[in-house]
Amino acid sequence: MSDGLAFFLEQVEAVSRRRVGCGDPPAELAALGLLPADGAEPVWAQMSASEWFWLMRGMARRDPLLAAALASLRLASEHGERQGTGFALHAFRDGTRWRFKLPVLGTQCESWIFCDGQRMRRVSAALLRQVEGDCFECDDAQTGPTDACAPSLISSLWRDRLALVSGCLWRLWTVTVEHAESRPMFRRHLGDFPMVRLRLLILLAEVLRADEVSERAAAASPVAGAGLMGTLRRCSEAIRVETQQICGGTGYMRESAYARALTWLDWCDGLMRLGPIADGGLDDRLADEIDRCVAARLEHAGISADRGAALLRPAAHRQLGEHAA
Repeated sequence: MSDGLAFFLEQVEAVSRRRVGCGDPPAELAALGLLPADGAEPVWAQMSASEWFWLMRGMARRDPLLAAALASLRLASEHGERQGTGFALHAFRDGTRWRFKLPVLGTQCESWIFCDGQRMRRVSAALLRQVEGDCFECDDAQTGPTDACAPSLISSLWRDRLALVSGCLWRLWTVTVEHAESRPMFRRHLGDFPMVRLRLLILLAEVLRADEVSERAAAASPVAGAGLMGTLRRCSEAIRVETQQICGGTGYMRESAYARALTWLDWCDGLMRLGPIADGGLDDRLADEIDRCVAARLEHAGISADRGAALLRPAAHRQLGEHAA
C-alpha cells in the first residue's frame, strides 16, 4: 500500500469515528474529496482498475458504508445519472424482494437505480422500506427495468463487489481480534489463551487467501473469474463461521461492532450471487501460487515461513492446535 493511500484511509477511519447515527454518506464522501466537482473528472476516472480496487477494498475494511456509497456513486455516474437527480444502490434479490444496504437519508433523490445482474432497474425512493439500521427493501413488482448494462459497467460492478467482499472480510477479522483482546475471560482476556491466538492466526491466513483470490478474480472477466468467485464465497463462509465461534454467536453480539460487520458481509454475499459462480475448486497450480503468496505475506507480518506454510495446510490445523495447547 502506498503512503498516500495509507494516509487517505486514516482519514476514512476518522470520518467513521466521528459519525453519529446512520450518517450522511454523500456529505462524508464530499468531506473526503471524493465527490466529483462540476466539470472535473471523478476519482475513478483518474485511477487504473487495480488502483480503484485497492481503494475500494481499503475503504471497505475501515468503513463498509462509505465504500458502498462510493461504489454506488460510480454506478450512477457511469449509468448516466446526474449527481443530485439520481443515485445508485447495490442490491440483491431475497425471494420476491430486493434488499438494499445504504441509507437514503441525507439525499434528495426521488428515485434510485440498481443493477439486477444484467439490466438496470429503477425504484422510487418513497417505496423503499427501512428494515433495520441502514438496510432497506422493496417488492420486486415495484421496480421497473430500464436498459441493459453495458459490458464495461458489468465489469466495474464485478470489481466493486469483489473489493467490497475482500474489505468486509478484513473488517470482520479486525473486529474479531479487537473482541478477543478486550473480552474478559477467567481474569484474563480471551486473546491471551494460546489456542485462541492460534485460531486468530489461522483465520488471518484464510483472510489473506480470500484477499489473493479476490485480486485475481478482479483482474479477470466475470465469466473467466466464475471459479474464483465460487472459491471466494467458500472462503467467506468459512471465515464467517470461525469468527462467529470466537465472538460468541450473533445473539450475544447483536449490538456489537462484530454484528454490524457481519451484516455487511451477509449483504456482500447476496451481491456475489448476482454474478456468475462456478462450484469447482482452484487448479493445483493456482492454489499453490496463492499459498506461496499468502506464506510470503505472513512472513512479511513477522510469522515465520515454516509456521505460515503450516497454517495453510488444513490437515495441519488440528496438530498445530494440540501443540499450542
